[in-house]
Amino acid sequence: MDIYSIAIPVSFISSVVLGLFVLAKNRRAKINRLLSSVMFLIALWSATLFFFQINLSKVGALLVTTTPLILLFIIYAILNPRPIEPDLVIRRIFIFSITVVLIMAIFITGVFIGQKAAQYFPEINAWLINLLGIMLAVISFRAIENMVIKLLDNTLFRKRYFQKKALSDASRVAVSIIALESLLKLLFDVISQTIKTKNPKLFILGPNKQKFINRTPLSLNGPEDNLLAINRNSALGFFLTKHRKPAILKDVEYRINSIGSDTMEKRELKQVKDDLIKTGATVCIPLLYQKEIVAILNLGPKISRKPFTSTEVSLLASLADQAAVAVKNSQIVDNLERLNKELEDARQTLEVEVENRTKELESLTRELEGASRDRTQELKTRIIELERFHKLTIGRELKMVELKKALRVAGLMQGPKKKKNVIKK
Repeated sequence: MDIYSIAIPVSFISSVVLGLFVLAKNRRAKINRLLSSVMFLIALWSATLFFFQINLSKVGALLVTTTPLILLFIIYAILNPRPIEPDLVIRRIFIFSITVVLIMAIFITGVFIGQKAAQYFPEINAWLINLLGIMLAVISFRAIENMVIKLLDNTLFRKRYFQKKALSDASRVAVSIIALESLLKLLFDVISQTIKTKNPKLFILGPNKQKFINRTPLSLNGPEDNLLAINRNSALGFFLTKHRKPAILKDVEYRINSIGSDTMEKRELKQVKDDLIKTGATVCIPLLYQKEIVAILNLGPKISRKPFTSTEVSLLASLADQAAVAVKNSQIVDNLERLNKELEDARQTLEVEVENRTKELESLTRELEGASRDRTQELKTRIIELERFHKLTIGRELKMVELKKALRVAGLMQGPKKKKNVIKK
């Protein structure tokens, strides 16, 4: 046995040990998971090379074939804490396989066309022929993939197709909705038809922006649900504000179990879990409008008791983003209606005050006019009395003057009186 045969198992063992060590240090850090994945892939390559060297015939070939798949599923489980969805894996395998076959057919067609063209144009290089096939494959890849997805979803995965179509249609319609009641009806109708969950609830941010108030229709609420509210400063509200992504109960439980020691993060996640259980939510999706949470959509467990798939959560998150615009529009409309109502009330109050003040002024004017008439009449009476008094006094003076003149005139007409001569004796 040479040194190369010994180096391959050593590489396999060291890679596995190093990968497990890095992963054990902090399995939630992306850099740790990435490095451990690289180590596992090196171990996979070492194991494959080793089995090819010893050539264990059919058993070795089977092991070489299955080992990469097993390790790939292990890496997938490490990098993605959500459970593997068999139907989603099968769907992706179908899509990838059919797309690759069609792309290879297009590539071969391009090469065939290039070869035919080379017969008429000998100066065409063989590299140009291959480049033509590659260009056709690259250009048509996205269109081919979308066509395959649509074809498979419409035939083999009809349930998923109709579910995706219903949620996508609801997302387009939700943007144009203004009335909150219409939005609530659309949301709960499409959720009940596609996801079929228990106790869906919508909490909308209140006017004070401190609590998310339950605005679920009364027909879907229990008697105790009407009092439910999510505090913005609670553990769940802080979690949604910080991460801005759906909070899933299973994922939260997984993260709690993955943290060994009793750290602050573990205690916060336990509080988030308690808040989710308190509100009866299995999935809690924030409705974001310009990076601000305007509402929270809570979904209970499915009636079928199956877990939420990543596709369903993604579609619901997309629907929530569009519904957030509608919620914001409804809040703007409500604020405008409230302001218009306040302005109308203020206008009516002002009109009443103006009317009352006008009546007071008219009454005061009438009183002043009456007082003015009375005063004018009184002044007229006094003026008449003064005129009469004036006539009396002036007339008497005039008569006295005339009398004096008459007396004076009478004295002049008689002449001076003659003095009698008195003879003195």
